[in-house]
Amino acid sequence: MPHPQLEADMPKQPKRAYDLVDHQPDDEEHAVDVLVRRDPRVRAVSERVRRAMREFDKALGPRQRKRWLGLEELLAERAASREELYFDQGHAHGFAAGRAEGLKSTLKAHALATVLRDEALQHGCPRENALAALLEAAWALVTKGKPTMAR
Repeated sequence: MPHPQLEADMPKQPKRAYDLVDHQPDDEEHAVDVLVRRDPRVRAVSERVRRAMREFDKALGPRQRKRWLGLEELLAERAASREELYFDQGHAHGFAAGRAEGLKSTLKAHALATVLRDEALQHGCPRENALAALLEAAWALVTKGKPTMAR
């Protein structure tokens, strides 16, 4: 088992690949591009693609190479357009879903506040005591019910 102080001095390694996203590489290449490029699956497929492209290029010959490069350019343009649209739409839908979820929790919180207010006012005790009881309940929520000091 490592010594606790030595372990504390060691740089923290990200637990998941996407933890690296906030760490911009020195050469200003986007961190996500670096992560994808370094992924072993992507590297293996990229190498196979390079080999297949070299073989295909040899088989085409100089006359057909221009046609093939034109097709490749169109395919790349289509892929880039689709990726951009997927990203934009995914962001828009995720943002809308997050706002909807936030509003839902706000509505739930508002409903809870209404119930608490009505109970406090209808309980029949003085307002100061009702407020003290609400503060006590709030404090229990903040401290997760754990005692914080002796009374």
